[in-house]
Amino acid sequence: MRRCSAIRWLPPDSDTPLQCVLGSCSLRERTSAQRREVIACSPELQERGRTKFADVADALATELVRRGCELATATLLADVGVTIFRTGFNRWVDNPESDDLANRLREAGAELAAAVAAVSHG
Repeated sequence: MRRCSAIRWLPPDSDTPLQCVLGSCSLRERTSAQRREVIACSPELQERGRTKFADVADALATELVRRGCELATATLLADVGVTIFRTGFNRWVDNPESDDLANRLREAGAELAAAVAAVSHG
């Protein structure tokens, strides 16, 4: 796995590896809806986006391993973190005035946690 410069934003004092991953997700631009529409019309840009998300997941997993997480767990959490980010981000882009991105990310994470809990207790 390789390391990317974006990992410098990982919160150093997160309680769990997944909180560390989710805490790294931030956004500064408000042109996201237009950007998403342009990407949706271009298979090349879609592939580039998938590659970038895979790179971010690899970098997150590498950082989690550096912080003491087992590789398999780090990889799982990084992939889940990217999926939570994409879900929360898309919800935020669909309706940015209803809530901020951070709340959308927490909402997506909570939904996943509830679904996993239901499966493990069901």
